[in-house]
Amino acid sequence: MKSHLLFNFFLVCLFTLIFTQINETKAQTIQLGSGTATNGTTTSSPVNIYYRRTASQFVYTVAELNAAGIVGPCNLQDIGWYVTQSPLYNIPGYTVKMKHVAANNVAAALGTAGWTTVKNAFTYTPTAGGWDMLGLNNAFVWNGVDNIGVELCWSQVTPNYNASGQCRLY
Repeated sequence: MKSHLLFNFFLVCLFTLIFTQINETKAQTIQLGSGTATNGTTTSSPVNIYYRRTASQFVYTVAELNAAGIVGPCNLQDIGWYVTQSPLYNIPGYTVKMKHVAANNVAAALGTAGWTTVKNAFTYTPTAGGWDMLGLNNAFVWNGVDNIGVELCWSQVTPNYNASGQCRLY
């Protein structure tokens, strides 16, 4: 039974972010990556439930964000994944946290301190067939200088793990 806590590192799923420039009302949507391949059904991703309980970290670099047209500082208001297969079961206790980081990747864990919860715990039912956007409860104020660390966590999926839940890769 795969009920242990697994700490995954991934920087694989195609994602979209919606930013609002500080002191402006204009929102800008960016997409990092353009891939059409998908993660395997037993590979960690923001929606894969092969591991029943997960904590994952990844990094979006300032260079990637700038290349996509975002120049900070600005507020990050939404984050989403291009879901190609919904997981068989809902994902309970799904949370999203963010922080500014100097790291360019997650070759080493980003630590446990300094995270801001931007999406409070909820039961996530990913929808396949396109972008599944999560509106953040608390906008992340990106300083425009540092990379953004993201941490996804969820509680134990019931009734069991399942090799399902896929996103596009980049």
